[in-house]
Amino acid sequence: MTKTSKKYRNFLQFTVKISVIIAAFYFIYYRLFFNENLDINTLNKQVINAVFKNHNSIIILLVLTALNWFMEILKWQILVSNIQKINLIEATEQTLAAHTGALLTPNRIGEYGIKAIYFDKKNQKKIMLLNLIHHMLQMTVTVMFGIVGTIYLIITVR
Repeated sequence: MTKTSKKYRNFLQFTVKISVIIAAFYFIYYRLFFNENLDINTLNKQVINAVFKNHNSIIILLVLTALNWFMEILKWQILVSNIQKINLIEATEQTLAAHTGALLTPNRIGEYGIKAIYFDKKNQKKIMLLNLIHHMLQMTVTVMFGIVGTIYLIITVR
């Protein structure tokens, strides 16, 4: 296998990152403006009404969204610490890049590969397995809370 120069590798990584960002923006643009089931004018009116009528709701939503992302980043940092110690900035970069890649791939499968490329080749399979276990556990917790919520609704609706 031939060795590539560090400058070439950095340029290639930069090009891939820019390409992913452009693809993500195009994907969002396409989904918004060329969706037959979505009227962009109706969406625009609803967003404007929601922002101007519910200031507190928007603030709460933004705070909870930031908290959710922060917890997701911390969770990834702690999860991967058995394989390699990473700081909060690296965990943030990996999580956000993986989420962007997941938006562009079917069934969010891109998240596995993108998180793996941040680690040494010998650890990439471990990272992908760790990511799979993480998602399975997260789905299990979601289902358990969903069952509890459903039971609560059935009991209180009677």
